[in-house]
Amino acid sequence: MAVPGSSEQIAEALFEGALFRKGISPSKQLSLPFTTDFESKKKELHAEWNNARDREKVSRSRFAQHTLSPEAVAAELDGVRAAIGRNEDVARFFHEVMQAANVPVQVKGKAINVHLSNEVPRALRQAIGRDESFAGRFDLPLEEGEVYLGRTSPVIEGLASWTLDQALDPVARDTRAVAARCGVISTSAVSARTMLLVVRLRYHLQIGGADTETILCEEIVPLACTGPADTPQWLTPEEGERLLAARPERNLVATAIDQQLSLLLPALPILQQALEPVAITRSAAQLAAHERVREAARTKGRVTIQPVLPVDILGAYVLLPRLN
Repeated sequence: MAVPGSSEQIAEALFEGALFRKGISPSKQLSLPFTTDFESKKKELHAEWNNARDREKVSRSRFAQHTLSPEAVAAELDGVRAAIGRNEDVARFFHEVMQAANVPVQVKGKAINVHLSNEVPRALRQAIGRDESFAGRFDLPLEEGEVYLGRTSPVIEGLASWTLDQALDPVARDTRAVAARCGVISTSAVSARTMLLVVRLRYHLQIGGADTETILCEEIVPLACTGPADTPQWLTPEEGERLLAARPERNLVATAIDQQLSLLLPALPILQQALEPVAITRSAAQLAAHERVREAARTKGRVTIQPVLPVDILGAYVLLPRLN
C-alpha cells in the first residue's frame, strides 16, 4: 500500500488526532505549535494520501499481467525452449561430441567428471578454456568446485564453436572429424530413403508505427523429406526432430556412400526452391506467435513478417533403411 509523506508527518497527525478525540481543547494547547493549524495539516495529509493511492493504481494497472493466461504463457515458453535447446539437449550434445573426440567423461549422478590430458586436441582445450580435468553439472544448483554447463556456458559455447569448425575445416574432414555437413547412414529409423536437412530460416519482422522498425529473426530447424528433390514429401517437424537422433546401424561400402552423395549434392539447389513454401508457412506461424505475445502485453502497432530467400541449408544427410 502506498504511504505518502514522511513517518514524522504521519505520527504528528495521528498524535494531534488523538489529542482532539480525548476532548482536549485547542485553545488550551496554544503553546503547542502543531495545534494551531491542525485542520489544514489534516486536509493536506489526506490529499497527499489520495494522490499516492491514485498513483499506485496507475502503476499497478501499467504492470498488470492479468491478461496473460498460464496456458498461453506455457505454450510460448515451450516454443522458446524448443528453439534454444533444453538442458537435456545440451547434455546430449556435450556427451556425443566428447565421445567422438575420445575425451573420457565419467558420470556421477547428475554431475560429470571430464578428464583432459595432452592426448586431447589442443584446439579443443583452448576452445573450452580448460587445460585440466574438471567437474561439471548441467542443472543448478552446483556443488563446490563444479562448473555450470548450461547453454550459455563458456565451455558449451566453445565446444559448439569447435564442433562447427570441425565440420567446415577441409583438413579436419580428411581426418577423424567429430561433425560433418554432409553424410550417409543406414538406420532402422526410416523405412524409405529420407533426406534430412538442417536449415536456417531467416525473417524480416517489421513493426509499424511512426517509424517502421525492421528486425532480422532466424531459426535453425531439422526438416526431413522423402521422394524426388523437385517434389519432396515433407515429414512433420516432429519427425525431423526424431531423425536427428538416428544412429548408423550398418556399415556402408565406400561406393554406396559416393553414389548417394552424387545424388544428394546436385539436388541441393532444387531443394532450396522446394523449401520456399515451407519458409512462408513457418513465417506465418512466427507472426501468429508474435501477435499472441503482443496482444497479451497490450502492445499496439501493425506487424508483418517476410521470409528471406533462399533458405540456407547448413547440413544435408541421406538416411537409408537398414536391410537385414
